[in-house]
Amino acid sequence: MGSRTLGSRPAGQAPAEHTPAEHTPAEHTPAGHAPAVTADGRTLAMADGSRVVLWDMSDPRLPRRLGALDADGVGLNAIEFTGDGATLAGTGVDRVLRLWDVTDPRNPVLLSQRPTGHSGPLYSIAVRREGRMAATSSYDDTIRLWDITDPARPRLVDTLTGHEGNVKRVAFSPDGRTLASGSDDRTVRIWEVTDPRHTVPVTVLEGHRHFVDALAFSPDGRTLLSGSDDRTEAVGHQRPSPAPAPG
Repeated sequence: MGSRTLGSRPAGQAPAEHTPAEHTPAEHTPAGHAPAVTADGRTLAMADGSRVVLWDMSDPRLPRRLGALDADGVGLNAIEFTGDGATLAGTGVDRVLRLWDVTDPRNPVLLSQRPTGHSGPLYSIAVRREGRMAATSSYDDTIRLWDITDPARPRLVDTLTGHEGNVKRVAFSPDGRTLASGSDDRTVRIWEVTDPRHTVPVTVLEGHRHFVDALAFSPDGRTLLSGSDDRTEAVGHQRPSPAPAPG
């Protein structure tokens, strides 16, 4: 696998939906296609089809099954915990945003089911660390921002446009001020989301020769790693943010 540094230019310048195979995860071993881990690393959620099983990972060598939930038979393609681990967000092939209360992981409770309004299949979901905002990406070439301060009543805040291909991975920076998005248009876009009602496109990172479908920020938020179907990884650098996102 090769690596390179992404270049940038100023911003402003779907395959068919797939339902993961349905089968029951092993009772004593985490199994599935879409994982999510709480910030403290103690709880793992593993989605397999419409079913999500929660695991106690206090001792990774001896995972302990806690509870399970089901999305009414709808295949889930992405799940993510809020920073405090109290809420699990998920998106499915029905293009619906679901939020569960997992404060008691042995008895998860569905809080809401909100149609996203995306016109194409959903690919991923990201949740800001403080747990008040989520972003969904879609093969309709857009990103939607959601206010999930009240997870029982998620509210659409903004729709981000600019990509010229399926939007795949989305990721918030650790301080929550920045959102990165990767796309089949071979670019990574950086957005300022301090005020999600007035999102500002910051820059476009270029350099990959194929679809961009993996993104991760470094713990200090100053470095972004992207992965592509061109079998390369690329590193982009950004200036440190002066202050955390408002509460």
